[in-house]
Amino acid sequence: MRRRGTGIAASFSSSMRRLNTGGADTRDTGMQPPGSRTVVAPEKPCIPWRDLDSLRTMTESPSAALCPQRFAAEGVVLARGLVDSSLLQEIGELMRARAARVMGALGTRSIGIGSRAGYHELVQRSPGRFDVPMSEMDLAPLWGSQGSLAPEVPWLGLVRAALGPDALPTFCGVVFSRPGSPAQQWHIDSPHEAAEARPAHAVNVLLALADVPLAAGPTEVARGTHLLTNHLARPWLNRDDLLYQTATEITPAVLRRTALAEVADEEHSDKGVECPEVQPMAAGDCLIFDDRILHRGLANTSERERWLAYFSYVRPRPDMERVADTHFEASRSLFDL
Repeated sequence: MRRRGTGIAASFSSSMRRLNTGGADTRDTGMQPPGSRTVVAPEKPCIPWRDLDSLRTMTESPSAALCPQRFAAEGVVLARGLVDSSLLQEIGELMRARAARVMGALGTRSIGIGSRAGYHELVQRSPGRFDVPMSEMDLAPLWGSQGSLAPEVPWLGLVRAALGPDALPTFCGVVFSRPGSPAQQWHIDSPHEAAEARPAHAVNVLLALADVPLAAGPTEVARGTHLLTNHLARPWLNRDDLLYQTATEITPAVLRRTALAEVADEEHSDKGVECPEVQPMAAGDCLIFDDRILHRGLANTSERERWLAYFSYVRPRPDMERVADTHFEASRSLFDL
């Protein structure tokens, strides 16, 4: 059995990079498309993510370090040093090998932007940002037949604290962005499934396979926005604008302005959406967030590729098979004859 790393979940208060609340980019995307419109709110001090309870006990009981009520309210947590160097190397080698095979198969063929324009084995999420999905079977060299549900998976306790003990893996893979790749637009990864407020139906775990300094474009997250991206409860929100690159980018500033309009008490409503926050990640850090939260990968202005592994989990619920897959929607394979 693998030992867990000495993880410490961190707040976004240290080394904080504070940006304007205007956005620049969406999930299946990169540069802001011509004619797009972004609403920018006035600058104001950003509120750092809070530290979680009992963070330094994660080595023995990582699930105890994540307060479900706080995660439900904030939608995100950064767990520092969660994966030890030995396991990290194995994960990195496995996923980089898969990416090399897939990119080799692509060769000189063209690939569009977004999952609908990609392949089963490869999606270009935005210019120069490539997503290589993998299956649970591909993880057998790491954790055997149990895959990412194996007891020794370092982040599993955190996932179960967020989704419940019956959380199930859905897919995994690796995303890398090349030097010069632009920032993504703000986006969510899957939409709300009902007009009424419900707990998270899915979470993502982003694992830094190598150090990700600010110049390499870490993931920027707007804490609390998962509570306001419900297009079923807010008809003015367009589902595709939330999920894909469109001419209308929905930013945290847009959600903040509408929250103020919906609730007369400005002080109360403004607590629902914090300023976007981003931190560099060290190799082995994990960013865990609600699938419905606004986030984006920032531009890679460094001279090195940025590599992140991802592991997605869902909460079992009725009629799951009827839920549309908004992550991978390709209709072709790189290996079709």
